[in-house]
Amino acid sequence: MKKTFLLFVVLQLTSSLFCIAQQQEYFRGQIFDSKTLQPIPFATVTSSDKNFGVITNENGSFVLPKTSIDTNLNILIRCVGYEHKTIKISEFNTFKVNVFHINLKEYLIEEVKVSGKRLEGKSAKEIVSIAVNSIEKNYPQNPFLLSGYYRDYLKINTNYINLFEAIVDLEDKGFNTSDIDNTKIRMNYGGFNNSFTIDFTKVVDYGKNKVIPYGSTKYTGGNEFFFLLQHNPIRNYKEKTFDFINEIQYDFLADHQFRSLGIEYIDDLPCYKIELKYSKPGIDEHKIGVEKTIIGLKNIMSYKAKGYIYIQAETYKIFRLNYQVYNSGKSSDVKLWELNMEYRDHNGLPYLNYISFNNLVEMPEWDDKGYFYLKSTEVDKQNKTLNLIFNNKVNPNSVSRFKNYRLEYDGNRLKIDNITLADSCVSLAIQSFDELLGSFEMHYSSRLKVNVKNIEDCYGNKVNDLKSIVAYQYREFFVNDVKTDFQPIKIDQCIDQVRPMIYFTKKNGKIPSGAYFNSPLIDKNDM
Repeated sequence: MKKTFLLFVVLQLTSSLFCIAQQQEYFRGQIFDSKTLQPIPFATVTSSDKNFGVITNENGSFVLPKTSIDTNLNILIRCVGYEHKTIKISEFNTFKVNVFHINLKEYLIEEVKVSGKRLEGKSAKEIVSIAVNSIEKNYPQNPFLLSGYYRDYLKINTNYINLFEAIVDLEDKGFNTSDIDNTKIRMNYGGFNNSFTIDFTKVVDYGKNKVIPYGSTKYTGGNEFFFLLQHNPIRNYKEKTFDFINEIQYDFLADHQFRSLGIEYIDDLPCYKIELKYSKPGIDEHKIGVEKTIIGLKNIMSYKAKGYIYIQAETYKIFRLNYQVYNSGKSSDVKLWELNMEYRDHNGLPYLNYISFNNLVEMPEWDDKGYFYLKSTEVDKQNKTLNLIFNNKVNPNSVSRFKNYRLEYDGNRLKIDNITLADSCVSLAIQSFDELLGSFEMHYSSRLKVNVKNIEDCYGNKVNDLKSIVAYQYREFFVNDVKTDFQPIKIDQCIDQVRPMIYFTKKNGKIPSGAYFNSPLIDKNDM
């Protein structure tokens, strides 16, 4: 089955001295479930005066800038389904990661009342149906401005690569308009975080050099922020966003099973927690096929999709959505992509609080030391040969077969008379050289086409056998402020929807007041 989705990575510390400086400038913390001891991502960490706030990272970590915090205040930790926890900032240890545990809090539907009445006994699917069909009336129709912290990065194993962080403004014309066509983004401050590994060979657009294993995307640019916005199925409720949610008001309801898990509270409001699972009637999920990837065809096993949706019990506003898609192999499941997002009420209407989308990507490993390739081609008129210069010394046993070379000039096939080798240069004597290549000049080089195969270097590396790497591309936006009365973003301030965020680096001046970077913590084993 073809995946029609638009799809956001992690960098390694380069200096222990910088890490020490970070420890002195930030309070660092990590939040865990008190029972399972698992880290808790996407928990909200705010000050008691609500002048700042951050969202915990994938590993439950967060950082707070010391210079912006009144140490007489308290920190409030909140997460859906957990009891709130308050900590005094004065109790934070500056030189280590402060660990906190929070307790799970559960409610039964029978114990919860809304507007003085017990919750009605609707089925899970009925609740979801009401919610997705109420998006237009439940969400803001007028323009608004979201200000917050954006980041994208690659995660290869446990290493963070190309961590780009920015303070941005996002202008949305309202839910009655097209998000893709009308949303504007302004970068106020941002760039690569130099504390993590930076590899410019991995800053590439989607297409030939960056593909989604077992999936595909119509997007061919490299701006991960716009990629992220297009994966918001609530904001883009009239559009197909990604498999298997697709269009949330139609495909989502038809293609999933729903099961109520009771009630949990978000901002003291009771919400239905509903488990969802992809299960489209008439589709054999276990059908095995193949999908084209950067290094050829790979087997496709069955797909699994699952998640949770949180719906406010009285208004049917969707407050939170988690969705994961897996490629199910014989031995284990491989996560292909995952969405986490949350809305919070602001003056009676829900606005985005955060959105995180990550997916599997595959790209060439240009740093592969064993990469053997054709470096250049020369037309030698004196010796009437076509010389192929490789980047390594060539194995003489691999060059003698004529069918390993396909040569054309101006659409005419070039035939080989003889092959000789000198270190890294393979010289091909061409039949009718004067007639076919006698008039060749360098500015005609685009007319010459050379393809080689089955050639090896002296180390046994095959030509054009470029290794690939598999990573998870992350892109995340955490909202700090919502405005409904604001000055519109000017056209000349907008970032382009196609070019990667790095092209809009802006590190002049100070970080805007009230803005906070929440960089991932680095494990000491990764240093």
